[in-house]
Amino acid sequence: IDHIDSMQRHYMKYFAPRTVNHLIFMVATIFKHAIKKQVYNGINPANAIDGLKVDNARERFLTLDDINKLLQMAELSNQDVWLFVKLSLTTGGRVGTIMSITKKDIKLDNNSVTLMDHKNTKSYTGFYNDELKNIIAERIESLKANDTVLKLHRATIESKLRGILDALFNLEIDKYDRKNRVVIHTLRHTFASHLAMNGTSILTIQKLMNHSSIEMSMRYSHLAPDQGIN
Repeated sequence: IDHIDSMQRHYMKYFAPRTVNHLIFMVATIFKHAIKKQVYNGINPANAIDGLKVDNARERFLTLDDINKLLQMAELSNQDVWLFVKLSLTTGGRVGTIMSITKKDIKLDNNSVTLMDHKNTKSYTGFYNDELKNIIAERIESLKANDTVLKLHRATIESKLRGILDALFNLEIDKYDRKNRVVIHTLRHTFASHLAMNGTSILTIQKLMNHSSIEMSMRYSHLAPDQGIN
């Protein structure tokens, strides 16, 4: 136990808490396997080590200027990458949610889209403006009902988009800095942040983000205009 505790304190100097916790977890897994195979008869010492507190909350969101730069680079990269970014920033959907949008999910008459939250296994409604409506209408015209709007493979879109985000926003940001690094999930965070800054109620943000609890939406309350953020 003392040795593992010492190892944890050592790696805390070099790695993020989440990474250190993963290392301790791997040690625990090794001991668990050894006990199961009866090659080790003691207790699992890693179980006595408390995990480090991990602050996963992302604070960085994109400004309007950031968004314009991102869209310009995304359009140069690939039309599907550009459309993914637009849908993400317009609906706040997670990656899997955006990738699974099909023709039948699109409602052109009221500028809405049925979104599937694969994390909560529930569907909810998102909205888009007339500019995006025209682009979507043209995109889905020749599609069948169950065809996805985005044709590029998810892994390809993620790879291309990560490269763009790193080039635009992460050149001087430590790779373990979860608060300030811009990642694909930042698009969802940006959607909610701009809703709050524009005076959208927390209850509406909860609905549009499909948050399971109001507490998850309250993290954006400090951005509301009446909190001094304009």
